[in-house]
Amino acid sequence: MPYASMPVRTARGLGVAALTGLLLVGCGKQYWNKADAGAADFQRESMECARENAVLMGANKDYGIVIADLYKNCMKMRGWNRAQQFEPPPPGWFRGIEDDGPMRLQPAPSAAPTAAPQPVPAQPVPQPVPQPAPPQPGPSQPTPQPTR
Repeated sequence: MPYASMPVRTARGLGVAALTGLLLVGCGKQYWNKADAGAADFQRESMECARENAVLMGANKDYGIVIADLYKNCMKMRGWNRAQQFEPPPPGWFRGIEDDGPMRLQPAPSAAPTAAPQPVPAQPVPQPVPQPAPPQPGPSQPTPQPTR
């Protein structure tokens, strides 16, 4: 009866293979990549997409709830590709926002706080060099007359 146990082993083997496949699919995380882009490019564009697709909270708008699907669409529109990678990801792949949720938003570049303008030290205005005053004639004094 070797054939009677064959369907059970085959079914068990297929079940183990399917379970293993499902586990492997869930092992990697999603990362972003763009040709000729580096970490600074990703940080800038990721923050811009997060800010553009967030419901801002607070008076100073430093925090917001980022809508992940809108963020992902924004990144794709800017040319970024999203794919699953194993840990650690290959060079040039960066982790972005995956779920809706609150986050601290960096100030937009145009709204970046700048240092208060510092007063420019006043340059000394050249002063005229004082000139000696010409002698003033005093009270009229008789001029001495030559004696004869």
